[in-house]
Amino acid sequence: MISFLGRVAAGVGLQLLAGLAHAQLSVAPINGTTITPSTLAQSLLGQNSQITITGSSYVGANVATGTFGGGTGTIGIETGFLLTSGSVLSVLGPNNNGLAGVDLGLDGDTDLDALVPEGSLTRDASVLTITFVPAVSTIQFSYVFGSEEYNDYVNEINDVFGLFVNGVNWAVIPRSSTPVAINNINCGNSGRGTPPPGPGKNCNLYVNNDPPTRNIQLDGLTRALSFTAPVNPNVPNTLKIAIADTSDYDGDSAVFIAAGTLCEAARARSGRAARLRAP
Repeated sequence: MISFLGRVAAGVGLQLLAGLAHAQLSVAPINGTTITPSTLAQSLLGQNSQITITGSSYVGANVATGTFGGGTGTIGIETGFLLTSGSVLSVLGPNNNGLAGVDLGLDGDTDLDALVPEGSLTRDASVLTITFVPAVSTIQFSYVFGSEEYNDYVNEINDVFGLFVNGVNWAVIPRSSTPVAINNINCGNSGRGTPPPGPGKNCNLYVNNDPPTRNIQLDGLTRALSFTAPVNPNVPNTLKIAIADTSDYDGDSAVFIAAGTLCEAARARSGRAARLRAP
């Protein structure tokens, strides 16, 4: 027979598990002391990654970039860092604003300009650049892209981000050369207020949050994707993570980078399932 105290302990344990299962997403912006470009870069390294980070720099507003935690139930990644085209605080749920965002009044990024439709320009860019020396020939890490521009502005405004290794963008749809962007991963345009009609583009990689199904402000996001790129072993390489608004300053977009997942591609594949959960 289970004692009264045993039943109480069991009940407390179940409550704690329930609390963990429903942990809310939290964020903290760069503060120049405990959260810096260097700490963000170092947090990306996986165990026995065979990669040494030798430098890092950031261009953008401090409020636009920082760390996150408790993300398993909302984005499918528990911890890491995020870059936004506005404010990290704008991603926090609930989804109660049709076009949440912060106008930073900043310039865009020329590498991102090359990824958007001709005639468009990016704005409010946030750019983290990491210099590293790998002892391997390929690297991989995991990420999620999301935006307030979903679903109303699909095929109209194409907020975009890039993962550039030595100048080449590897943030692409799996088994393709198509950049990950609003217009390339979606389930269609909502027509201003109705659920988005299918099939859209790469709808199987998309998570709709309008109407809300997750405690996050963003109206849509991708499932956890893998970034894989060739690198030059035993010499300095450059990784540039960049995100920006396109055409306007409204409607923030964000990219969430999973902590502890940067390592050799084959090694990352073997450990990825233990770290990520489909949102």
